Amino acid sequence: MYQDRIANEETFSAEELENSFPLDIGRRFNSEAGVRLRDGVLAAMAAKEEATGERKRKRRPSAEKRLRDTVEALLCNLAAGHLNEYDPERYVGVSFNTSAYSHTDLDAVVMRSCRDHLLEEGLIEVAAGFRNHAANFGRRSRLRASPRLRNLIDDLGLGRRSLTIAHSQIIRIKQPVESLPPIPNRVEASRDLLSAINARLAVTDIRLDAGLEAVLKTSPIEDEGEDQDARDRKRRYAGDRTAKALYRAFKHDWGHGGRIYGGWWMSEKRIWRPYLRIDGQRTVELDYKVLHPRLLYRRAEAPMPTDPYLFGDWGSEDMRNLGKRTFNRLLNRVERDPAKRLTMRAARGDPAILPKGTSFKQYLATFAHHLSEIQHWFGTGEGIRLQYEDSELAISVLRRMEGLGIVTLPIHDSFIVAKDHEAQLHDTMVEAFFELFGEVPAIDRKDPRDFPLSTSGLVHN
Repeated sequence: MYQDRIANEETFSAEELENSFPLDIGRRFNSEAGVRLRDGVLAAMAAKEEATGERKRKRRPSAEKRLRDTVEALLCNLAAGHLNEYDPERYVGVSFNTSAYSHTDLDAVVMRSCRDHLLEEGLIEVAAGFRNHAANFGRRSRLRASPRLRNLIDDLGLGRRSLTIAHSQIIRIKQPVESLPPIPNRVEASRDLLSAINARLAVTDIRLDAGLEAVLKTSPIEDEGEDQDARDRKRRYAGDRTAKALYRAFKHDWGHGGRIYGGWWMSEKRIWRPYLRIDGQRTVELDYKVLHPRLLYRRAEAPMPTDPYLFGDWGSEDMRNLGKRTFNRLLNRVERDPAKRLTMRAARGDPAILPKGTSFKQYLATFAHHLSEIQHWFGTGEGIRLQYEDSELAISVLRRMEGLGIVTLPIHDSFIVAKDHEAQLHDTMVEAFFELFGEVPAIDRKDPRDFPLSTSGLVHN
């Protein structure tokens, strides 16, 4: 049995097991070498079924497809862990619960069978998951490629361009409502757009300045007040240069979420983005300044403060970053008790930023008063609805840029292009915003001079 086979596995450290990324259900191979790996595993599994008499009848075509997709998705994620440029021994966090793959192309029974086969063949290492209901704590099973599978991946020549996202998984939805309607035409049209963009990105060289990778290996993933889903997606692609295909992720229904994910550049800290290169060319990043506050004040038909993240005499960059994190946390959280919607605990490290003698509770009350015209949206989960608005804006920008044949890397409400295309991107962002909201937006330009690398010992050239 499976549990018996892993009982004698070495005990891995907690730190090692936490160095993992959640399985991406949409990943598929984008190379003949990857398909050969998948087909080899499928053939071996089929031979074992025939030898043991486990299967009495032929699978239906739909079941065959789910078998193929499930095996391929697991192998792709194991390959991505090995190909990770920060740590080639990262684990993949995999769920084997039946409900984990509803509304997807994958099958939990096949996932378990594939796990057992790969373990028996010595192709993976496994640390079993667990659930402590009393402590409300658990951990998904951790899988990673064994040295044998790593050698096979290397021998096949799998690399940066070997993985992609399945066309069927470019549009995803998590925790859908029971009466979920069909995908709207507007959303379906974005699938074809992202598919075209993914084809362009697949043959585009996207990398950072030479010398940064050693620094980034120890660089923590940023938390900008995002929810757990967003943090998981960042962790999924940290150091994974095979992640170049984009997808949209909705939550509950087609009017919540819809943001674009999938690109490894989205997981990097803001200070590194100015050092991205697109086909060797220097880049520039433009973003919609204070987008969510602007959209809320527009709804409220009230004038927005000069800077919604700063107030009083607190004008430092640290205080502004604290204001942005606090705003995002208030906007994304859901508090059923209206009396508690403007109260929350400080995030780790935030109290140390505040002036001496000021508690986070005092800061929070002043911050909410500063944004009094829109504070009634705090604690209501309005952030996930605003994400749909900014995702439609991003899709509009990308559609225009793809029409111009310009490689554009999205990061929610900001976009990165080669410097030669800065003017086209700026004009496109203005046009898209005006078309959707009837206003001229404020657009911010990120410059490498804003993010010097002196602390890392590297010199920008």
